[in-house]
Amino acid sequence: MAVANVAWILASAGKRVLTVDWDLEAPGLHRYFRPFLLDPDLSNSDGIIDFVTDYSTEAMQRLEPVPEETPLPAGRSFHELGAEEQMRIAEAPIPEPVEFEAPSSSK
Repeated sequence: MAVANVAWILASAGKRVLTVDWDLEAPGLHRYFRPFLLDPDLSNSDGIIDFVTDYSTEAMQRLEPVPEETPLPAGRSFHELGAEEQMRIAEAPIPEPVEFEAPSSSK
């Protein structure tokens, strides 16, 4: 596999290398690195789907609830609202950005 060979050459030259196998249906990149893996069969290792699921779960838990008065009424666009409703939405406070950390793997 070309990616594994290039990664090996770069790592042999002292470079730090990260390879990601995005083939979710039939991953096989780990077979090339089997002798160097702590878990050669990947039976106790998280995959990319686990990482994304854990990250999104953690992100959703950190979000603060949105005040009830800020969402648009269902089925109406901003331009269909009256001037008073438009001003109420436009003047609503903008939530502060939230920083997320990658969840720690505990499997």
